[in-house]
Amino acid sequence: MKRRRLFGQHFMMDKAILDKMIHLLNISNEDVVFEIGTGKGELTERLATKAKRVITYEIDKELYEEAKRRLSRFKNVKIILGDAFKSRRNFDLLISNLPYSRSSDFITWLAKRKFKRAIVTLQKEFVDKLLAKPGDKKYRAISVIAQLAFKITVIEEIRREAFFPPPRISSYLVLIEPKRILKEINLIKFLFSFRGKKISSALKKIGKGEGLKDER
Repeated sequence: MKRRRLFGQHFMMDKAILDKMIHLLNISNEDVVFEIGTGKGELTERLATKAKRVITYEIDKELYEEAKRRLSRFKNVKIILGDAFKSRRNFDLLISNLPYSRSSDFITWLAKRKFKRAIVTLQKEFVDKLLAKPGDKKYRAISVIAQLAFKITVIEEIRREAFFPPPRISSYLVLIEPKRILKEINLIKFLFSFRGKKISSALKKIGKGEGLKDER
């Protein structure tokens, strides 16, 4: 259990929510589905019966080994031990019960990818930031990135008891659809780091090529 908490893992136990996630993803037999967090492979197993191919990442070695055994009969499933946000593999659809500690990493990574739609669970406070408007105290660089890159639809709030272990915070089921590929993510994040400072200072640094390193 301590290891799961280290990775910020909360497993979705509500089968009705899993069914709804798959329904919203609207998988065809020509789609490649990308899953972040294989877990024990229950959701992966369902995806494999519908998709052309499933690419699934798990960062926990014990869970990876367990999922490999469970999913060994599926020839269309590729299970990878590692960090999904370092992946450059192509996919059509994405699904995940994300570790909440990686939410910002997920949005900036997804904004650089081509895909049709994603269905994910995210913490309520983070979704509030994604949807915040200019002037709102929750408005951040991640708000700009998300709103430029995506159409974000909150489907419903998910009760804490739907997860194991239950998180301390509320969660939303969220549908994410791309608007366009955002190429200026690093620039936006850099400019937002100058809150309370003169924008001219930021522009001078940009002119010198500072602060714009690729985050890969």
